[in-house]
Amino acid sequence: MERSYVARNLRKCISYGDILKNTSLHSELKRQEYANAAALLVDDTRTFEDLLRVIFIKSKTAYTVKKIENALILKLLSNNIKKNYGISIRNREYIVRNLISFLRESSPYHIHRYDIESFYESVDRGLILKKIKSDGVLSRKSISLLDAFFKELEEKSIPGLPRGLGISSTLSELALQNMDYHLRNTEGVFLYERFVDDIILITDTDIPAKTSRQKIEEFLPGALKIHKAGGEKTFFGNVSKPNDKKMGKTNTFSYLGYSYTISEKNHSSDNFLKVRRRDVKIDIAPSKTMKIKKRIIQSFSSYIISKKTHKEYDLLIKRLKFLSGNYRLHNISNINDVKSGIYYNYRIINQQTQLNELDRFLKSLLFFKGSNLSRRIQSEIPINKRREISHFSFKKGHEKKRFHNFTYKNLLRIKRAWR
Repeated sequence: MERSYVARNLRKCISYGDILKNTSLHSELKRQEYANAAALLVDDTRTFEDLLRVIFIKSKTAYTVKKIENALILKLLSNNIKKNYGISIRNREYIVRNLISFLRESSPYHIHRYDIESFYESVDRGLILKKIKSDGVLSRKSISLLDAFFKELEEKSIPGLPRGLGISSTLSELALQNMDYHLRNTEGVFLYERFVDDIILITDTDIPAKTSRQKIEEFLPGALKIHKAGGEKTFFGNVSKPNDKKMGKTNTFSYLGYSYTISEKNHSSDNFLKVRRRDVKIDIAPSKTMKIKKRIIQSFSSYIISKKTHKEYDLLIKRLKFLSGNYRLHNISNINDVKSGIYYNYRIINQQTQLNELDRFLKSLLFFKGSNLSRRIQSEIPINKRREISHFSFKKGHEKKRFHNFTYKNLLRIKRAWR
């Protein structure tokens, strides 16, 4: 039974993330006021009028809901769709651990990694609405609200599903439910996982890349299609049975923030029920290392163009602590604290190549005159302060799980340099 659109249920949709982003939500009284206003708005014929504001996520057009009342209605609608269709978005770490378990198997297999092109923008809203109306599992109110939401998107010429909205994630999962079911149950597929638009399959060696690609395209709904071969978005690997007498080749690919190097030798000590397991090296994906390097550069650049006051230097230190360490997001809604940072984002690695690379990169900016930026940093920041900054270490932040405390206001200021 789905939740009705009353103030009590709308109030429950205010999350920790909402409270973090909007200071007015720190007050319980204000939270209740917004919930009451949302309950009145549900029956308004202009519920979603002037709904969205454009933002950018990873250089792509995305959206945020302008008014808290509208955001609560969409959240409750999303929750009702999840409940009625049994939608649960898989946890990234669970997927990665499950994948590694299969990669360590000593039998031969094929790896297939795909990515859906322009995923959110290409989802067919008409197919989703037709399915929901045909299934008859949602209430008339939920269908009416979804219809009104889609009409607002059409009026504003927004294609597919708007990036950045929770309901878009829910509806995209619904759109791919049928594909997930069929691929997961395809003969010869040992593992099928999908995280949003990133797909990974481990299959027997009778399934070549061409076959897996055709199978995915067969079940992709509407105009959705997968990226063409090449780059990090696609990968095919033929992994042979381990042979400890010779080196053999390795397969390396990236998926969900990690890099995986699969050896054709067994691990020296890893075994399961006395069966030896394959050696698999796991590190931070090079693309993620590049993203952190970019943020280091942006942190220094922001300081250099500032007035270089003690306050600005303190902000630079906070940014480097944030990048190289870990932090807790304290939840005032009585849910467990959220832990994040260099360890908690990459806790599964068993290699330190990328952590060492980040440490080398930071020190090169501080002490080596190899680039215009490093020379500028060294001329703008005195040696005693550079020595202080050099004590920050990504490797130690990961190994020792170094924690730093940040207020909500600090987090907003820290991230401002990376927009």
